[in-house]
Amino acid sequence: MKVEAIGRKVEFLTMDLQIEKTPATGIEPKNPLMDGSDDSSPDQEIVMPEIGRKIGANRILELIAEGGMANVYKVWNEGLEIVRAIKILKPGFNEESKQRLQTEAKISAHLHHPNIVQIYGVDFWNNTVPYLEMEFIDGFSLKDLLKHKKQLHFTFALSIGYFVCNALH
Repeated sequence: MKVEAIGRKVEFLTMDLQIEKTPATGIEPKNPLMDGSDDSSPDQEIVMPEIGRKIGANRILELIAEGGMANVYKVWNEGLEIVRAIKILKPGFNEESKQRLQTEAKISAHLHHPNIVQIYGVDFWNNTVPYLEMEFIDGFSLKDLLKHKKQLHFTFALSIGYFVCNALH
């Protein structure tokens, strides 16, 4: 097993950071996550997309991860003919969730390293639910590794830490 594969899959976690809203011109750039689309109304029930459904140019192939705020799907981008991943907010999201997703997108879009997943775009599903289109990494996560091996050898754990630090440097 290559340590690079483990470091490559380490999930990028965002922190609450202040990001300047405006460039030197003082004009706020258009942002699909903050374009005035309001959270879904209580009358409109939002359900998560199903396998085979299209979201933008992407056809959902499978659910690959569920989190507290969002689900991640493996998708086929029909226009580019490439496998990607999308992260879409779960039903019941609020303005804070949209802000967190926006912060994650902004931070990740500026990070370019083999150990950090690339963000390709942001958009809305059903004109309401924000999602990120990102690079798909085939492999297992550090979380999966720790489920199978409760304790890692010191040098292996140190190697993982090295790759994480190198990516964030």
